[in-house]
Amino acid sequence: MLNSLTVLPQVDQGRFAVDYDPQAGKYTAMLTIQGAVTFRQAPELRRQLLQAIEAHPERNLVVELSQVTQFDTAAMAVLLEGLMLTTGIEPEVFLVGATDSVTKVFHLAGFEDALVRCFGCMDDVHQQIAS
Repeated sequence: MLNSLTVLPQVDQGRFAVDYDPQAGKYTAMLTIQGAVTFRQAPELRRQLLQAIEAHPERNLVVELSQVTQFDTAAMAVLLEGLMLTTGIEPEVFLVGATDSVTKVFHLAGFEDALVRCFGCMDDVHQQIAS
């Protein structure tokens, strides 16, 4: 890990960290999300997501979701914003390890098409980046 930014939101249930993944073919920043991500944490998630996109415009951004325990439409809207900002350009935003609570919200809200950039593991992201 070359650089780390950790911010604890006001609500103790969610934790956000920006880490760098040195294994990617292109240098990749990673935003790891842990715990509950609801309307209470969405503003902080948005701030961190946009900061990561803007701070590292030459890097793909991977949003790691395997440790998300709760997820709502406010959190989904933040991730959709990040995906939309990078659609059709490089670098891109990828989602990895989405839990059932995450994919369920995308499906219920009718945004399952956004899950095309959602991968099961980092190896899948590396393959997508390399192609």
